[in-house]
Amino acid sequence: MPLFLYALAPLLVLAPALSCVAPRSMAALYLAFGTLSLIAYFWQNRRLPAIHKNWFYAIAAFVGYGAFSQLWTVNPDETMTKAFELGFLFTLSVFLYGAVQDLSEAHIQRVGQMIVAGLMLGSGVYLFEYFNDFPLYDLVRGGHSADVADIKQNKAVFLLALWFYLSFPFFVPNKTWAYRIFYAALYGLLVFMTFVSKSASAQIIIVAAPFIALAMWILPKRLVLATTLAVTILTTVAMPFGAIWVYSHTGWATNDALNNSVKSRVEIWNQAASRSFEKPLLGWGLDASPKLPNREDVSVLHYANSGPRPIAHLHPHNAPIQIWFEMGALGVAGFIGFFVFLYRRIMAVADKGAQTYGAFLWTAAFLYTLSIWGIWQGWFTATLCFMAVIGSVAVGHFQSRAKI
Repeated sequence: MPLFLYALAPLLVLAPALSCVAPRSMAALYLAFGTLSLIAYFWQNRRLPAIHKNWFYAIAAFVGYGAFSQLWTVNPDETMTKAFELGFLFTLSVFLYGAVQDLSEAHIQRVGQMIVAGLMLGSGVYLFEYFNDFPLYDLVRGGHSADVADIKQNKAVFLLALWFYLSFPFFVPNKTWAYRIFYAALYGLLVFMTFVSKSASAQIIIVAAPFIALAMWILPKRLVLATTLAVTILTTVAMPFGAIWVYSHTGWATNDALNNSVKSRVEIWNQAASRSFEKPLLGWGLDASPKLPNREDVSVLHYANSGPRPIAHLHPHNAPIQIWFEMGALGVAGFIGFFVFLYRRIMAVADKGAQTYGAFLWTAAFLYTLSIWGIWQGWFTATLCFMAVIGSVAVGHFQSRAKI
């Protein structure tokens, strides 16, 4: 097995389990073991992985634009730091992507075994924590037993779902029915773990996942990928317009039949979308969301033991709106360019089933960006980068149909 894969193994095996006790640990794990694996790759091969120069042009353009936005941002103290943090993450991911393309089928099988091991270990730790009132979390956090349950659970169920999706090619294609039944049982366990968490968004996505996968499998394969691209672009462009319309015309923000999580999203999206159109071309600056101008906007939500309070949040809980708000139409155009590039890369895969699986991973990742976390949170960005790198390995394995 290549030396760099040994260095990457702790990330593949331990990340879901560690997210149960240290929810934001993915950023540190990805940076540490990703960097270590590149050092190992260089040590063994006396060169860095082969990377197309266009990747670096794209990263330089993103970092340059983000850094330049310090000139007009409302959060100048954080702009440069965030620009270079993201630039390092993206550069690391590009090199890791190049490294995993060198893996033989036998080594890809090893990656699959590590993913499965990570899924099983993470599930075991999650269940132990849940049924014993989170003792390891409280130990690591120094006795923070008063932390709300969703802080302790929602990131863990996201990583477990991600590992579950990535493990699909190593369980189902060309496998016996025993493998497939076991994978279905794992899905049932994942549904249970998700529904005992407090994340309504994660619950919706995990229930929708098999229906999305089934629809993708039934529809013509070329149509699946084209539809994925079209829906992603349409959502990215139209999200702020839709958010304002929903707030203005549906009454969902004040509908007592909806829980506060849904209603807060409606008013947060509306506020951020409205501010986006104040600076539609360039946006308010990279990582400006924590300083989003409130203008004395009062929340329509009613909280126990508190009177009216302003709408306040660290991010819009929606990637398209956050991109519009922080980077404007130019940033949106850049992300559309990335989506088109992703479409072309998946289209280059010869096997139609592998294309469909790639489209599913794309869809799953995009759905998670629409309602839960800020797109630039370090652990979340690192997780999406990890999904892109290891997802390319999983798609390649799906195409080969080898057995683990």
